[in-house]
Amino acid sequence: GGIFLSFLPTVLQVHELTVALKEQRTFEMIETFEIMMRPWSVTGRAVRPAHRMVAHTGFITTARKCSPRPSSQAASEQTKETGSTIDEKQENTQR
Repeated sequence: GGIFLSFLPTVLQVHELTVALKEQRTFEMIETFEIMMRPWSVTGRAVRPAHRMVAHTGFITTARKCSPRPSSQAASEQTKETGSTIDEKQENTQR
């Protein structure tokens, strides 16, 4: 396992990254957050946003690396062989 973290400047790059992570079938909990950077003025007792607002936005994407998920074809073959899905087996094990 592990944690994946990415900072990207454009939403098109975020889309490409998310598609690639999903295709790998080893990443779960994929989330993207938009971040806005705004400078602050901190002088003496005066703390406030800078007078001029020239902001930049970016995107942070996080994901957790997990065990590979079975492909939909492998899952359907498993169901044919055993009569139950992997999820059903896990539920029975937890009971």
